Amino acid sequence: MIKNDIKTFISKVTARYLFADDITSQRPFSSRFGVIVFSDTATVAVPLKNYGRIEFLNNVFSNATFGDGGSSNVTAALSLAYDEFLQHGTPDHSTFDASRITVLIVNDMAKKH
Repeated sequence: MIKNDIKTFISKVTARYLFADDITSQRPFSSRFGVIVFSDTATVAVPLKNYGRIEFLNNVFSNATFGDGGSSNVTAALSLAYDEFLQHGTPDHSTFDASRITVLIVNDMAKKH
């Protein structure tokens, strides 16, 4: 249930932003998206780049797997997000100044027996 909730959350959050296939002369900019999943370690499930809306959501649903358990290694996730911003954060690695946003979702609820 939680895994589908996370994917639904990603779909709803990104619905508010423009994707590469939304660009027009009136709306010349789009957002870049990526997904990092983490527990004991962190992994780039969907690399940070310009996607078409359907392409991005297909990548999320195909590549973003969410486990059950492990620790919440927030440091590894944020470090990997920082690396993604450095490597892929600006279009064509130019000096274009763009806002960078990280949404961090942590499920750090201990099970009680």
